This record gives sequence, structure tokens and C-alpha cells, in this order.
Amino acid sequence: MDVPRPADPDECAGGSLLDRSENGCAAGTHVDRVRGGLQFDVWRDVPVAPDVAASRLRDTRWWPTWSPTISGVESDDRYVREGTRGRVRVAGAWIPFRVTGFNGRRWTWRVAGLPATGHRVEGYAGDDDRCRVVIEVPLPAAGYVPTCRRALDRFARLVTPCGNAENDGVVGGDGDDEHVESAEGSPDGTDDPDNGRSERSHSS
Repeated sequence: MDVPRPADPDECAGGSLLDRSENGCAAGTHVDRVRGGLQFDVWRDVPVAPDVAASRLRDTRWWPTWSPTISGVESDDRYVREGTRGRVRVAGAWIPFRVTGFNGRRWTWRVAGLPATGHRVEGYAGDDDRCRVVIEVPLPAAGYVPTCRRALDRFARLVTPCGNAENDGVVGGDGDDEHVESAEGSPDGTDDPDNGRSERSHSS
């Protein structure tokens, strides 16, 4: 698969990072059908280190800032790990969740007792400042794919160092221009106790 070249900080400066798919700053959101058609991988390339993206995905304080469906989170663990329990506020109702799998850059969960999405980050070989963020959607939840695309567009706005969250044209998104505020916490993930654990990389 052809992927854009890494973002050049000089090209990003002074403009909207997410407008610039041709220079590698953004690749838009994409959907692949995998596992024999039983799963959709909704993914987006983001010009930050894999461990940074992984930490932000696991940070429960950040979930309401990029998830279109979650407006609140309660959990004893700020950064989810295997066995983390809590509840999320969706459409005004509090729903319990439990993280069922975790290996550093990938975690899965059950929401209201039902298997839900998986989340993972993949690095690029030879490029420490770019990664692919993936939301895994099981086939029965195919209708949730557009929501996941919006979530990744918002996530990219939040973690991209030189993006402009108020005035960007998201490539491949659905036109969701809502401005989102960054959550409390270190933007580089240095406050994550599991930062630095690795999973997989794929070559460009």
C-alpha cells in the first residue's frame, strides 16, 4: 500500500496541517474490510510518534474530546489497561465498560457487556514521527463506521502538533467542523506509565 511521505514541519508551519494530504501531513480516513470480511478497519495516518497516539487513545480524559458519542467517562484508571472498568455517558445514559485486552498499542473492550470496537496504533518502519491509528469495527456494527471516521478526524485534530482545529478541511472526513478542546494532560504522552511499549510496525 502506498502511503504519503512524512510530514515536513516547515511545510506545516503557518497553515492547516490536515488540509495537506499531498505533503504527507494527512492521509484522510479510510476503511478496509479485513478478517475475511468479518471486520472493518477504519484508519487514519497521523504525523505523531506511535507512543504519543497510543497514550492519547488510552487516556480516558481525552475520550469525550474526540468521540462523537461519549460525553463523559468515569474510571479509576486514567489510562486503560487490561481489566480496567468504568462507565461512559452515551446519549445521556451511563453505560458500564470493561477493557478485555491490552498490549501497549492495542486494546479492546466490552460495553454494556457486549464486544465493542478495538483500537490500535501501528508504527512505520524508519519513520518515528508518523503512525496509523485504527479503530476495529466488527461486522455486526458496520453502521458505526461513519462515527469512527468522525472520531479519527477529531483525534487527528487534537494530536497533530501544527494542525489548526478551528479552520481545517479534513480530507476524507464527513465535514464535521466542530472545534474540540484538548483534554488535560501531557500532549506527548509522557504522563502515561505504559508509554514506550511497542506493538507492530509496517513499512512504507
